Amino acid sequence: MPELTSYEQFEQSSPKNRRLLREEEILLKTSNDIYTLMEEKKMTSSKLARRLGWTTARVKEILGGDITLRELASIADALDYKVVVDWFSK
Repeated sequence: MPELTSYEQFEQSSPKNRRLLREEEILLKTSNDIYTLMEEKKMTSSKLARRLGWTTARVKEILGGDITLRELASIADALDYKVVVDWFSK
């Protein structure tokens, strides 16, 4: 049997750590997707903030992983996209 990676060890160490890992995976994917869309639209954080009526600081916090589903929907709309959630998988 192959040795577990650090990722797998952390994932299997406790239910709490597994949940934390899942949260971070979602936040990282979301941030990366937003950055990609912003690049495609040639949109800076400050321009996106103006479009949304938010502060640039808030947009940067969001890009750092502090985001709500409502904010995600607003950002997607501001970038002319919509959010599609493929809920659960094993």
